[in-house]
Amino acid sequence: MKRLSIFMMAAICCAVSIKAPAQNSDPFEGLKAFTNFSKIDIKRLLEGEILSQRGPLMTFPQGVSSQLCFAVPATPLETVKRLQTWDPTRCSTLKIYAAHWLQDPCELKEFSSLSLLLDPGIRPLKRLLDQTLATSASSSGLNLSRIEAAELAGCVGKDSSPKTVGSCWARLLFARAADFQHKGFAGALPYELDIESVTSVSHLRLPAA
Repeated sequence: MKRLSIFMMAAICCAVSIKAPAQNSDPFEGLKAFTNFSKIDIKRLLEGEILSQRGPLMTFPQGVSSQLCFAVPATPLETVKRLQTWDPTRCSTLKIYAAHWLQDPCELKEFSSLSLLLDPGIRPLKRLLDQTLATSASSSGLNLSRIEAAELAGCVGKDSSPKTVGSCWARLLFARAADFQHKGFAGALPYELDIESVTSVSHLRLPAA
């Protein structure tokens, strides 16, 4: 019988802290001692569900706080090793097509591979390409500020090639990442087009509310 480990993750922006309860203690009582989980449903955990809880640190400039609890059929040491090298692009259900660590400060060249990932044969990426080409300085179906929309529309022009679109998105995402590293969410421009103006941090915190 495989050993099950109960893990709790306190995620703060990009930094992740992972702790496991002591071997000879009640794992659920141990979790309650240092988390915001007042009740943990073991049945849901063993069925593969990941429980989440809004963390107490929700108003600092460099990110948001949430707590996750899950069970895995592996030892704590093996689980920690896998989490440290986990690649979300290998999990198709997440629909993540690109993920990698960035330097601090980041550099534009770290985003240069985006054009290689924009495969119009993949429906969500085809939609991104179409929405990008339809973006103008005053209208977009994407989460953009007015400044970003104008810059993206001017950069792309009428060139629908993945190379051009990828290059334009690389510049936009680099600017966002650099501003975040320097100023936190205070440096993020609000999304303003085709929706009520909303800050990126408010948008991120909705799932944790």
